[in-house]
Amino acid sequence: MRFLEVELGFKKREASDFSKSVVCVVTGEGALPRALDETLEKTKVGGNGVLSLTPENSFGFRSSELIKVVNLNFFRREGLNPVPGMVLLFDGVPGRIKSVSGGRAVVDLNPELAGEFLDCSFNVLKEFKSDEEIVTGFGGKLGSVSFRDGSVVVKLNSDVSEGEKEKFKILVGKRSSFKGVVFE
Repeated sequence: MRFLEVELGFKKREASDFSKSVVCVVTGEGALPRALDETLEKTKVGGNGVLSLTPENSFGFRSSELIKVVNLNFFRREGLNPVPGMVLLFDGVPGRIKSVSGGRAVVDLNPELAGEFLDCSFNVLKEFKSDEEIVTGFGGKLGSVSFRDGSVVVKLNSDVSEGEKEKFKILVGKRSSFKGVVFE
């Protein structure tokens, strides 16, 4: 298991440009496409490359079981007005609103790149080794991180979701030197 900061880019095979972003990832957890996870596990800091990914070794195939029909009252209770193309979290899983009619919305919970043949570019920028580096590196995406009385304190940015906070708590829980997380 490695804790890395990586510049990742994905593109459909027929596209010309990669859509890139810098992200913090944990290898060996099953959160990344298998081929990418195995490659990052072996790549040194500064290493980079391009992988060709099939649906089997990336985001899987599209599944009709992940298309859900949701009553509009569900959204209204949350103060939301769904429109096609809108992406919302459903129990921590991103879902795209495909259509809205007849008091219902059709929601697609398939990963956006499911069923696609992809090219993935990667550049390993940094490896976090100490508990403090890991927590500061990953927590820095949520806000400013400090340490107080054995706990991690995060002064949150305004746009942090409950799902992101939960994932961070799980990460900190894996690092036994900290008592817990306090969000401010």
